[in-house]
Amino acid sequence: MASPNSSAAPRRRITANAGTIALFIGGVLFDVFATINVPGTFDLPATSGGETKVTDFGGIMTVVVIAAWVTVFWRRRGPLLALLAGAVLALIGVSYVLLLIGAVCCIRRRPAWMWRIAIGVGALVLLFVVREALTPWAVRCRGCSPPALKRSTSRHGSRHPSSGP
Repeated sequence: MASPNSSAAPRRRITANAGTIALFIGGVLFDVFATINVPGTFDLPATSGGETKVTDFGGIMTVVVIAAWVTVFWRRRGPLLALLAGAVLALIGVSYVLLLIGAVCCIRRRPAWMWRIAIGVGALVLLFVVREALTPWAVRCRGCSPPALKRSTSRHGSRHPSSGP
């Protein structure tokens, strides 16, 4: 007679594999969409009626993102691989989601490295945020600015001449 726990191991393995596949698909989609933030990946239109085009560099970046996210399948056996792939994506400017996933897996594997990993990941995330806040990476064209910036008013309450109606 089979024990009640004999079917639990295959169920756990199936659930873990399904979670990893979902993490891979979600991460790839998120980061491929985030590549628009990297300068040179897309030709953004100067006007609202223009056409957005993917450049050759954008195609290469898409392949790099997919290759980096493949490391999520080995995050339990080789968490340093996912951590390094996430660091590459964060340095390029795509996102730091894979970096955080790799950091959690590394810390679970080697708790003694927690402070080293935390300092390194914190520094990379801070670099990413500062670059986004202080450089024109996020908003590279006039038509891409948020609506709140378009409708700014001057000190006297009149609308700026370049803002819309």
